Amino acid sequence: MFNKKSRRLTIEILILVVIGVIMVGSSSRVWAQAKFNDSMYFMSRQAVFALIGFFVMWMSSKISLTKLRGHAKIFFIICTVALLLVLIPGLGVQRNGSRSWFGVGSFLIQPSEFFKIAIILYVADHLAKRYRIKKFKKDLIFPCFLVALGFGLILLQPDFGSGIVMVCSIVVMVLAADSPISYFAGLGGLILSAPYRLFSAFIYN
Repeated sequence: MFNKKSRRLTIEILILVVIGVIMVGSSSRVWAQAKFNDSMYFMSRQAVFALIGFFVMWMSSKISLTKLRGHAKIFFIICTVALLLVLIPGLGVQRNGSRSWFGVGSFLIQPSEFFKIAIILYVADHLAKRYRIKKFKKDLIFPCFLVALGFGLILLQPDFGSGIVMVCSIVVMVLAADSPISYFAGLGGLILSAPYRLFSAFIYN
């Protein structure tokens, strides 16, 4: 049974997804009609994926967090290996200049999407064992290494958008773990003083 807070969150998610489906339909009607002779083509596909997503969300809500934490490390390792394998020509499928998918016929799977979930689970387990962030080297060096590893592999595809989403998710988690804001101020200063360090890998791939 969902409690009051969970029901409210579920309703908010439903509203956002419905708005997203409507926006996809509104922005793609002309192109869908011209290419597929069906103005609702992209909207209907988005609606199907939304329904699948809600089913997966419902199934995930039945999984015990304790059991999930116990498998976080192996899940992360599997997803990291998948990020490596997708870069291999013949295994990874290239679309629009990015080698980001595994494909079976017309069905495509993007391993970076699973990696984002895996790193969130793994870092959450790491942070939960510490309760509060006290020392950078002791508490944050490991999550930073994981983020750097994942971000680097995703940039090699390249898929800058997925990499940024992953990094931002971990930053929010670390902030929620009561990490000193000075850590992020220092990192932000470094990026602002030399932005090419962040974007050069993406530009030249």
